[in-house]
Amino acid sequence: MNRFSWTRFVAVAVKEFIQMRRDRLTFAMMVGIPLIQLGLFGFAINSDPKHLPTA
Repeated sequence: MNRFSWTRFVAVAVKEFIQMRRDRLTFAMMVGIPLIQLGLFGFAINSDPKHLPTA
């Protein structure tokens, strides 16, 4: 019994995009915060070991 409906999914997705277009701050946060996190974590997780004592 498959209860998933593509038409309902598309309707909800369209509704959400319309709402994001109305509220610019929410759209900026949905796009901006992940980009900032990606940049910060890219610099924080550095796999180049420097100045580490050897065993």
